[in-house]
Amino acid sequence: MSRIRLLLTTSDLSGGGAEREFRTLLEHLDRDRFEMHVALWRHDTEQPPPHDLPLTILRKDRSWHVLRAVRGLAHLVDDFKPDVVFSMLQYPNLVTGSALRRARHCPRWVCRFLLSPQRDLRGLKQTWARRVLPRANVVLSCADGLTRELQAFLGTTNVPVQTIRNPLDVSAIRLRSTRSDVQLPDSGGFTIVHSGRFVPQKNQRLLLHAFAGMEDRSSRLWMLGEGPLESQLRSKARELGVADRVDWLGFQTNPYPFYRAADCMVLSSDWEGLPNVILECMVCETPVISTQCPHGPDELIEDGVTGCLVPTGDMGAMTAALNRLHGDDSLRRKISLAAHAAVEDAYGNARSIQEYSALFQRLAKETSA
Repeated sequence: MSRIRLLLTTSDLSGGGAEREFRTLLEHLDRDRFEMHVALWRHDTEQPPPHDLPLTILRKDRSWHVLRAVRGLAHLVDDFKPDVVFSMLQYPNLVTGSALRRARHCPRWVCRFLLSPQRDLRGLKQTWARRVLPRANVVLSCADGLTRELQAFLGTTNVPVQTIRNPLDVSAIRLRSTRSDVQLPDSGGFTIVHSGRFVPQKNQRLLLHAFAGMEDRSSRLWMLGEGPLESQLRSKARELGVADRVDWLGFQTNPYPFYRAADCMVLSSDWEGLPNVILECMVCETPVISTQCPHGPDELIEDGVTGCLVPTGDMGAMTAALNRLHGDDSLRRKISLAAHAAVEDAYGNARSIQEYSALFQRLAKETSA
């Protein structure tokens, strides 16, 4: 039986949660069933693709390179002749849709969204999306709330939208969380960790205000990440009088030892998809405090049982949750054990990979019928 030809594309494999998800998919899809080719926009590969997979770089390094990326991907589709094309993330989905309109070969197309189209596709991008997304055979989302939003966004186009949870390599995360070669900052007291890009969506200003309001003035905050707002956030920490208790640790290729060593993790976002960092901290047995933002956190966390949910943008509620976890060791332990059991049962790698495989195989059969 011949293998299904599968072309998988996104912008890059830098260090974010979406990129880790894409890398996990590449690693775990069955080579006996799928002949795969990877197309990336650029060589930003903190998490390089598996060495056994052919890789094409489309050389989209600047915004004005978009036409070059569209042409390059269309040529690759015509040369490789995939049965199914899979794309992930909003902007790569639009480029892929345009490339497939240009290509002579006509594969099935699956595009995956991880964030709200209403927030991330505005102006010309929204017009572009409404033009190319009806070409998709299936639109995937990572959370039920996001699926409903995508259905509303697509309206009467009759494009099916379904949820497949993020593939999570539980055993790899657990193993990497115990690595002894990762240098952790000194911390003698209660330690909070945050991991994410410093961008408006993540609202780290809220976290800094909540941290500054804690009763314990010896607590520390580890900030993992980088981004355009870093200098503003550092200034805000100085303004709030907590700069000496905040460690700016930059991007970490292996964040899991930091998660495991911390007493809790805080996600302060105004919106999300299905935050991988919550799942990863659950694996690392680290209690999570998260805003109840759309979408995802309330699908992952049962408030008070497997984590703590606070209203989006509510600094007082976040400070109260931090004080509560700080003052109750037994509660932190109870939450961490319940969360670890829940994530292992519902979000292990096997289920998502099986769902992806079944979808790709079904679409490939439609192509050959």
